[in-house]
Amino acid sequence: MSKIDKLRADRSAIVDQMRAINDLSEAEDRMLTVEETAEFDALDKNLRKLDAEIQRVSCLAEADARWDAPLPPIPSQPATAVADIAASAVDQLGIEPKPVPAAPIASGALKAYAGDARAAYDAGQFFLAVGGNAAAKTYCGNHPELQAALSEGSNSAGGFFVVPQFMAAKLIDLKEEYGVFRAHADVQPMASDTLQIPRRSSGVTAYPIGENTAVTASDMAWDLVELVARKWGVLKKISTELSEDAVVSMGDKVTQEIAWAFAKKEDECGFIGDGTSTYNGITGCINALAAGSIVTSAEQAFSAYILSEFESAVGKLPEYARANAKWYISRPGFAASMMRLLDALGGNTIGTVGSGAPLQFLGYPVVIAQSLSTTLTDQTSINQILFGDLAMAATLGTRRSMSVKVSTERYLEYDQIGILATTRYDINVHGVGDSSNPGPLIALQTAAS
Repeated sequence: MSKIDKLRADRSAIVDQMRAINDLSEAEDRMLTVEETAEFDALDKNLRKLDAEIQRVSCLAEADARWDAPLPPIPSQPATAVADIAASAVDQLGIEPKPVPAAPIASGALKAYAGDARAAYDAGQFFLAVGGNAAAKTYCGNHPELQAALSEGSNSAGGFFVVPQFMAAKLIDLKEEYGVFRAHADVQPMASDTLQIPRRSSGVTAYPIGENTAVTASDMAWDLVELVARKWGVLKKISTELSEDAVVSMGDKVTQEIAWAFAKKEDECGFIGDGTSTYNGITGCINALAAGSIVTSAEQAFSAYILSEFESAVGKLPEYARANAKWYISRPGFAASMMRLLDALGGNTIGTVGSGAPLQFLGYPVVIAQSLSTTLTDQTSINQILFGDLAMAATLGTRRSMSVKVSTERYLEYDQIGILATTRYDINVHGVGDSSNPGPLIALQTAAS
């Protein structure tokens, strides 16, 4: 069985499990139980990961098929005719034509297009062609997907060209791979600029019944989680005079940097957003949580946390949020607190010290989130560490996937190409608890003084 067939079989099995949970609740005419909801959400996360992996494997298979296909035969010409054409090119343009490499080679390890130097080479050739490189234009003209992208230029929009589909898909995949917040929050597609999601805020109450006494009525209460699409953009400049030897590395680096910039901003908004224009009005987890969801330490630095304070955070988390609970902490914070406490427990050997501390603490996974505090000196009243189910606490709504355009006119005076990437999304941290009751996400906060 091929990898793609196995992935599809695994996907089908997960869908069957999700359908069985839903069918049971419908047959019994009830809502999902807490356990069923947790199981369904876990299956849904696995389904999303499988879908992304199937898309990547499919794209790779299509790329292999495209480049393994035989090239059309080149009409034979007498050696003298070829020599005359080459001499004419040198005389008229002062540039000797360079052959297209059969197998592009990167000057270093590829990151965005790991294992696919040809795709990175195509991305680089597209950028060079937009910048006016004659050899790159010829190359793109011989490849339908690149040729179509070049033909979509719009002078009325400032000389913009929409990037090829394979490059846009790679940008989206990389953003999801790099983004910690997106990987663990509840991600919802938005069919319009505004999305309202019903949320159960309280349930019915059981009361004692005395003889000849009426039962006290109670109702379930609902509120709405609202998402309003916000626009984000990345504008990057590259030189039109890049060497053709750097085409592969340039295509790889541009793709990676754009995806990383969007993923970094998503993490910053989701974790540390303070509602200002820097975060497009989004308030992140550490600033949204109510007092009931906060455990206050007696110390002010990662290096001073004691084990009982982490245990207090675990004890404060509601039972319904434990199935998918994780720790969220920066790498410096993890090393100075959790790793330090693990080392202090003793029992280390050369093997355990060499392999490093596992990303696991008090029975729960540890997720490194570099947007959270990395300051190792004393800080007062700062929510440094998060613990709980981020998918229950926060929703990320995606209105539009990433769109990328290239302009030859934006930085014309500098002989540079402008690359503009935009997307629209919103983040709502709604599981914040209240003044006395914790929500599905707990913060460990430093002492006030």
